[in-house]
Amino acid sequence: MRMPLILVLALTPTFALAEDYCLRNGAEHPALAVDLATDWQGEVVQFLTVTDGKPQIIPRDNTRKTASFTAKGQTLNFTDATTHSPVALEPANGSKWDFALPGEAPLKAEELLGPMLVSASITCPIEFLPQYFGTSRFGTSALVEFHAYVLTRHHMLMVIQLHPTEQATANGLRAVIDFTR
Repeated sequence: MRMPLILVLALTPTFALAEDYCLRNGAEHPALAVDLATDWQGEVVQFLTVTDGKPQIIPRDNTRKTASFTAKGQTLNFTDATTHSPVALEPANGSKWDFALPGEAPLKAEELLGPMLVSASITCPIEFLPQYFGTSRFGTSALVEFHAYVLTRHHMLMVIQLHPTEQATANGLRAVIDFTR
């Protein structure tokens, strides 16, 4: 079956844009933080809590939430309604990060985010996507980790995890937010 030329041309920029941020062979995108600095709309696509070792999936509410990103050099500062001050996200490579909550088997980024990458037509291996990482204290009893994966200039996934500072507890929280602009 032959595809009409107009259809091929219409699809070409989409695929090229989706691969723009694939950093193969250790390449870096020097102006990436500046490219991302603006307001984004995010939708929580996964929200899971674990309390005393019992997991609970929180239903999605399908509302878009605004988050702001500003750039300072290569640092991306993140703020939204849940942060009391900007969270500094530094360029990182988290291909080995484990997103498991207490009681879960190890959970790598490609397992957690793989289906979302497929639905966004991203074929770049997750370890080659630009990534940012930062932490923030939540009171005196918890640490919040922010893991951002840049898919395209207009699409980013963020995993937010809350870990009690007492490692012996069986509590935690994981949210995955799908940001677009």
